[in-house]
Amino acid sequence: MIKKYREYVEELEEPPAEMVAWAEWILNGGLTYNHLEWVLEVAARSGSITPGEGKRPLPHEMIIEAGWLQEFWAAGGAQGLERYGYLFVDRDGAFLTPQEYEKHRQVAVDEILATPYDPDDAEVRYEIQTYLSWGESQRLPTEEEQELLTNLPRPLVQWVSALGKRIDVDHYGIGVRLAPRSRRRVIEIREKSTVGQVWHLGNQQQILQWLQQYCFFPAEQQLALMGN
Repeated sequence: MIKKYREYVEELEEPPAEMVAWAEWILNGGLTYNHLEWVLEVAARSGSITPGEGKRPLPHEMIIEAGWLQEFWAAGGAQGLERYGYLFVDRDGAFLTPQEYEKHRQVAVDEILATPYDPDDAEVRYEIQTYLSWGESQRLPTEEEQELLTNLPRPLVQWVSALGKRIDVDHYGIGVRLAPRSRRRVIEIREKSTVGQVWHLGNQQQILQWLQQYCFFPAEQQLALMGN
């Protein structure tokens, strides 16, 4: 394509618009022709290119930059991108499928939920709120979810019990839920006075970190308490 594009330019002819778009995508992005072949191969498999027609979709019709995805969860996550016809997310030059990008984004927000984040950070709060709202639409069938939340591992039951004795239950609500689109059971703590202030704690280290931040106990004392 690049060779053909240069032939058009050298002969002072106007190349087709889709050829210009893809050539600029390769040249401006510092990419290779292998990237183009790979992208178009995925597009053909997905049905974005109809065999025999020879017309390629334009780069912006298939690829979206991660920086434009502030509304990722609100728009439906990976399924939302696919509904709009996007096959790839450009994350700093790495091309991820919508499902791969969703997993990357989910890991990032799960890490936030497990740490003492800044409640005044509007961007973080919005990411959490839209993620949890999206998660409600991805829940397992009721019977399956109830079974997973009924037969809890003994360590998890002990952690919930220990937390219930050490936190201010008038200020915080505590329970166990499944992480969005997952069978992973986490302890959910919600601040009752602040809408959207929530944490998901999945192991003892995260619990101790939360207690140290919000309950003002030394870490050594928290460790002793969690062993009770």
